[in-house]
Amino acid sequence: MEDNFFSIIQNLVLLCHCSYSACGLGSDGTDRLVQLVQEMQHRKISKSGDGSLYGAKNTGGGTVCVIRKNCLRSTE
Repeated sequence: MEDNFFSIIQNLVLLCHCSYSACGLGSDGTDRLVQLVQEMQHRKISKSGDGSLYGAKNTGGGTVCVIRKNCLRSTE
């Protein structure tokens, strides 16, 4: 159930980012940060269950919010 919750969050966050950008409020920098998080989501390391990135979105003013599952090891 937890994985399903984070999958829903991942999709909602991406949709929010896309709608924000579609309004002309995005930037190349914030789009790149969101793209990097998406790339990390698809890497094998991020699916290890020890801490995963679940999404990112532009929040305004050049800020990007990244959703991440907490892990025990802060170096991951």
